[in-house]
Amino acid sequence: MEVCPAGIDIYNLMMEARRNKQLPESFEMSIKNILDTGYSMPMRGIASIREMYGLAPLEHPSSKIIGTLLKEVKDRLRKA
Repeated sequence: MEVCPAGIDIYNLMMEARRNKQLPESFEMSIKNILDTGYSMPMRGIASIREMYGLAPLEHPSSKIIGTLLKEVKDRLRKA
């Protein structure tokens, strides 16, 4: 732990800066896509690709579940 000779709490200062840090643009775009469609990337054709590899179809989460899980991030995006 770093100690500041002026008595400033460096750890809390760094944590506050981290909380206020802007989300990366790619992350924001993924969150917007998830909120709009339920997925972070386009799903067109994904069912046939999954079937080709013997994978089960994807279950689609409801927008209510997604909104609940991402409420804090959604609020941050609105403030930006």
